Amino acid sequence: MIVMITAPCFYMQLTMMSDLLIYRGYIRTLTIPRSDIERTSRVRNSYGILFIDIKVRGRRWRPSVSNFGQDADAFLAWFSDLPNAELEQRQRRSDALLSNPRFGDNPAEREDAVNHDARWLNRLRWPCFLMVVWGFIYPYPYNLCLDILMAMPAIAVLMAALSRRRWSVNDDDTSGRLGLGTMMGLGPALAVALRAFLDDHMTSWILPLLAATALACLLILVVAVVEWRFKWKLLLFLSPVYFAYAWGGILYIDTSFDPMPSLVWPVRVLKVDQGDKTNELKVSGWGARISDNTVSVGRVFIRHVHVGDTVCVFAHPGRLTLPWYEVGDCPVQKS
Repeated sequence: MIVMITAPCFYMQLTMMSDLLIYRGYIRTLTIPRSDIERTSRVRNSYGILFIDIKVRGRRWRPSVSNFGQDADAFLAWFSDLPNAELEQRQRRSDALLSNPRFGDNPAEREDAVNHDARWLNRLRWPCFLMVVWGFIYPYPYNLCLDILMAMPAIAVLMAALSRRRWSVNDDDTSGRLGLGTMMGLGPALAVALRAFLDDHMTSWILPLLAATALACLLILVVAVVEWRFKWKLLLFLSPVYFAYAWGGILYIDTSFDPMPSLVWPVRVLKVDQGDKTNELKVSGWGARISDNTVSVGRVFIRHVHVGDTVCVFAHPGRLTLPWYEVGDCPVQKS
């Protein structure tokens, strides 16, 4: 990393004149007139080195230039009077909010209402963030954590419905509404999906995926009707988030609230695959798994399992009739 940081400072070079930018990179040298720069974007700092992307007229790709740790103020001042994509985005969002009549009858009332609602919603960010971290890192007590994570997006939809078109779950810069989706939708959906991926072992993944796809489409339609906004490009962009929430929710309900007893299948361990991210056993056939007989197990359980051992697969029908299983030690037979 030291070589990667220091090498460009000796070889690569940036020269900024009043009307010209010359950038010598590893492969070639770019000479860009100031008048050809349409806008800048993604100003970022990495290990004390500033980077900025520039949109050049007539070119599809956007070169990224750096100051190589030199005078940051002079570097930023050269681009200060050029249009910036992030500033334009903020301005569009501000203009849309201040033109929303739901916040008030005149600009002064709308500005006060927007600031009041923004302050109130900002107070929710830390609790929402902590809940997502709880779900990602240590979700115990499990049911309580997952119940809260599952409820957060639903509460966001209810808040959007009661806000009279001032708040939105589907965040959009041009909507004129304050967004709830990032803090109360995106994070919980990803946390629930992660827990489903790590904690729930389905006998077959096809039916859960189909069910999650159908539920995600229904959720997209419900939220669109509640918000009375049918921007299909935005909804298609957010569809993976809806799918993650639907998939994680279906698996959580199916496995955690399954009241039916399990079927016990003794199997022989044929191969042990203990990795950093997955822990799997290849076992002899059981129930619906005749050919595809690789099962996922916990990290603690796999430590004392060896090839040739006999373990048991506990097959459950599922609350939503989506079969799932657990793997553990076989119950002791009573004499």
